[in-house]
Amino acid sequence: INPEASEPLSQRDHWQYDIEDIGKSTVCIKSVVTYESGKSSVRFGSGFVYGQDNGNYYLTTNAHVVDSPDEIKQVPNIIDPRTNLKKVKEEFYIVDNSYDKKPEDDIKLELLVKTDRENDTAVLTTKVPLHVSRRYKLAPEFNLMRGDDVILVGYPLASDNYTTFGKVSLVDDDSYFALDLTVNSGNSGGVVFYKDGNYLTRIILTAL
Repeated sequence: INPEASEPLSQRDHWQYDIEDIGKSTVCIKSVVTYESGKSSVRFGSGFVYGQDNGNYYLTTNAHVVDSPDEIKQVPNIIDPRTNLKKVKEEFYIVDNSYDKKPEDDIKLELLVKTDRENDTAVLTTKVPLHVSRRYKLAPEFNLMRGDDVILVGYPLASDNYTTFGKVSLVDDDSYFALDLTVNSGNSGGVVFYKDGNYLTRIILTAL
């Protein structure tokens, strides 16, 4: 271990919440869409378990993680002369990562809400018990300052559950902000937390 590359314990102590607890509520979401003729499309993103009620567990992610076109185009051929293939079904699961080859432990999800691409928000649910973070709280307001610390929890490249540290790099009248944070495909739907563990925003990127 290179001590110079390691994160100082004092910086870890700066965070006033349990990062491990938040990580347990962050999951890898797999979207599987099947079209006519058996063609399928698979994409991955991150999701966050934010609550439960009457045996239902609720997750939030980006709409583009679970969104898919109603039709796709193909080059006509002798076997299938159609140019457009309609969507037959779409399914959503919690998986370990993109390398997960054990479908028996995948958790099936139902899509409740999906907004347009501009708002890019979706809510899914399952009755399978999930970990609901004790540290989740939607901040009614926050006073961001340049240089403030933030963390991102998600599944970059749909590989594993990673926590990434970053900074607020720009604040414009508290209505617009920019973050200096390493983000990859697969982080879509992952959550960014600000200082005391309050939920700040979701990362919006093209899904893997």
